[in-house]
Amino acid sequence: NLINFGIVPLIFDNEEDYERVNQDDKVSLDISDLTADTFTLHNETQKLDIPIKPAFGSTDISTLKAGGALNLI
Repeated sequence: NLINFGIVPLIFDNEEDYERVNQDDKVSLDISDLTADTFTLHNETQKLDIPIKPAFGSTDISTLKAGGALNLI
């Protein structure tokens, strides 16, 4: 799964927001606090803030912070 490779799984709060991000858009995301209930995807090209939510549990945070499961060994 994504977490084992250190990839943070996220999903859009609103499914329609997926269409608001285009291939060449510049986006940024602050995930420094992995315990947050929601995050904000900043679409800098279109000047939009899009709410997204984590698709992982609190038990996955240590694996994500390590950069994946192999780094925990």
